[in-house]
Amino acid sequence: MGSETVLVVEDNAPLRRLTERMLQRQGYHVLVASHGEEARRISEEFLGPIPVVLMDVMMPGESGPSIGEWICRTRPETKIVYTSGYTGFADDHDRVARSGTVFLQKPFSVVQLVSAIRSLLPESGAADAGVKR
Repeated sequence: MGSETVLVVEDNAPLRRLTERMLQRQGYHVLVASHGEEARRISEEFLGPIPVVLMDVMMPGESGPSIGEWICRTRPETKIVYTSGYTGFADDHDRVARSGTVFLQKPFSVVQLVSAIRSLLPESGAADAGVKR
């Protein structure tokens, strides 16, 4: 189970709420944004660390990777989990992996979500140990 802060950036409201609940149930403190501008504002205004951002790749306006690069420049300690339901982005996963992020294909389970997050955190052990289902 986690205790870190995760910023969820997802334009699909039902999926955003579901992901928020999944992460809260696992013990994470969750910040939510429905688009890139809101994610930037939260990143600038939130005073604590944001170890992980869970970000949709395809959003109206600015793309997830563009926002993710900005967040990583302003918060170098932050890691990114990109998500997408489009298989085309999965084909470009090598580019994402080289930038120190991971990709999670939609739809995903709570075990897959927690595993992706834990894989980016320094103290990660067994990825799905203690996952509440």
